[in-house]
Amino acid sequence: MVCTTLVLLTTLAALPSPTLLPRPQKVTASQGAFPLAGVAVRIAGRATAEDRFAANELATFLSGKTGKKVAVGGGSRAIVLRRTGTASEIPMPDEPAGRQSREAYALEVTPRSVEISSPSSAGIYYGVQTLKQLVAGAGATASLPAVEVEDWPSLAYRGYMMDMSHMGLPTEAEVKKQIDLLTRYKANQYYFYSEASIELERTPMMSGGGRFTQDSVRRIIAYARERHMDVVPMVELFGHMHDLFRLEHHADLALEPHAGEFDPLNPRVAAVVTAFAEEHADLFPSPFVQIGFDEPWALDVSAKRPGAGSPEQLYTKMLKTVYDALARKKKRVGAYGDIMMKHPAIVKDLPKDLIIYPWFYNVRDDYKPYFEPFAKAGLKTILTTGVMSWFWIVPDIQRTLENTDRFLAEGRRHGNIGILNTGWTDDTLVLMRSAFPGMVYGAVAGWHDTPIPRAQFLSDYTAIEYPPAAADHVKRGLEAIDDGHTKLSAVVKETTIYATFGDPFAPGRLSAVRQNRAQVSEARKLAEVAQDHFRKALKLGANPDGVESWLLGAEAVDYCALRHLYALEITDLWQRVMANPTLDAVKLWINRELATRYHTRLVDLIEQSMDLQKKYEQAWLREYTPYRMPGSMIRWTEEAMRWSQLRRRLYKWSGSFKEGTTKIPPLATMTGDLF
Repeated sequence: MVCTTLVLLTTLAALPSPTLLPRPQKVTASQGAFPLAGVAVRIAGRATAEDRFAANELATFLSGKTGKKVAVGGGSRAIVLRRTGTASEIPMPDEPAGRQSREAYALEVTPRSVEISSPSSAGIYYGVQTLKQLVAGAGATASLPAVEVEDWPSLAYRGYMMDMSHMGLPTEAEVKKQIDLLTRYKANQYYFYSEASIELERTPMMSGGGRFTQDSVRRIIAYARERHMDVVPMVELFGHMHDLFRLEHHADLALEPHAGEFDPLNPRVAAVVTAFAEEHADLFPSPFVQIGFDEPWALDVSAKRPGAGSPEQLYTKMLKTVYDALARKKKRVGAYGDIMMKHPAIVKDLPKDLIIYPWFYNVRDDYKPYFEPFAKAGLKTILTTGVMSWFWIVPDIQRTLENTDRFLAEGRRHGNIGILNTGWTDDTLVLMRSAFPGMVYGAVAGWHDTPIPRAQFLSDYTAIEYPPAAADHVKRGLEAIDDGHTKLSAVVKETTIYATFGDPFAPGRLSAVRQNRAQVSEARKLAEVAQDHFRKALKLGANPDGVESWLLGAEAVDYCALRHLYALEITDLWQRVMANPTLDAVKLWINRELATRYHTRLVDLIEQSMDLQKKYEQAWLREYTPYRMPGSMIRWTEEAMRWSQLRRRLYKWSGSFKEGTTKIPPLATMTGDLF
């Protein structure tokens, strides 16, 4: 496998356009090139709608590259798309990966001809994505290098899950933008995570302001299917259901009224979860349904009630109720594996065709516990990783990539059949366009047989996604902000969203910043470098999708570092006055340095936090509907008000100071109730 990889890398390096993601399984370069001037796209044999979609997408792309309209149809010089079978257009249960995959394709380019062949339209579509990356040059000189490609996926299921239920609700257009990105890199499943984010006929009041209509869901499904991506419903039918229980009609279904978890002993619950499951199954034509069943926090408490039975019995009973309802709808059911790992006795009672989704989002040394109990029981697994962005100002790129690689390596040893990369939006500053590199990495990793060369990934990704003049700036900006964010996180020792709104005057935090001041300062410098690169990339024509979000993330990292540095400096200035409590010292170090209405540290923090609020509102509306935006943005208002109140307190105190009679109080008397 290592030798094959070395040969592939050498071959790719010899190509005029060597940047390919995913890297094909086998590439053989030849001499010469196929000029694209005057080319057409032709479908061999009887064309399906899916074949025509791939042909039209390729023709549109080549028209942009050559500057001339590329027709779909005849022509003496044509790129031929040849489907050789009738395999399914979307993933189906129990399908193979590897050379026998329905998604396998062959691409051959000679100086005189180009052909893509596959047993399915999905394979044709993936061959088109590779061909698009092979194009060298533009205008009259655009061409394809002479090459033979044999390619297939290493995993049959390569998915991404979008969280529709925690903070921002993505617009329909944003979901389609994500699908476009993911399918360019050969992902084939899009998991639609909904606790209560879809209009349902049986619960019409649920999440009225923050949900997709059924027509919108159908449009998303159709859009994805054209691109050979299956939209899989991911629902929560045990915990995480507060949005249902906050309705008075359903409040009593929870373990406690208006709580977040179904009461498995309530006699009405079985009918409700069955109806919920059936309605989702009817709306989504996917052969798969993922039912959640993760994190029922009160399961052990619930089992302590008289006559409840063990936690394992309660869990299995609930799961079987939902499983049976979906089995009647001919759906293949999946569920998260965390509770089964906590209560391993559950595993023996699980349906044998249940797909288990073991999940872990950080980096650890040993991933065996996430697979062994299920492999021993003969159950199939789809490992679940995530782009680490839900409590961070910007995604932690390197930890995301490393966890993906390590998790996958162990999964392969246990016969894991797929990868599900997740995009959670648990907190207010999450901009999912910042997660684009991590989303792409997850898709690509599921296609490759071997780990992606991580050091090369950002270079390859940016080279494909951005114009040559802008690509290096995007790459260098991503590297700088990831490095700066990592340095800052190591000092504040909590996720950076919390650090942005937490107490920077806490003794432990002040001590950590004092000991690592140079590192916090370096984080700011790297954030400033990143901002410079992202602004240059935008001026050089980079697509603002992603870049604008990374730019804002860099500004937020800059601010988070700044508020910690300023808190330390404010503390030190206060200590200086305590050591020399003269009127001149108070005027200089408190009034002029901190409390006046312009050009002071506190005014900096007020102005920057208010500026960031406006920018986050704009960024939010680029990706999400207005639902929940006011509740999220209020944190910035509170942040500005804290610094404003501190400034007023210091201004008032310094103005009333009388040398020799005014006692200098601890700084905590000024800051203690603000954070």
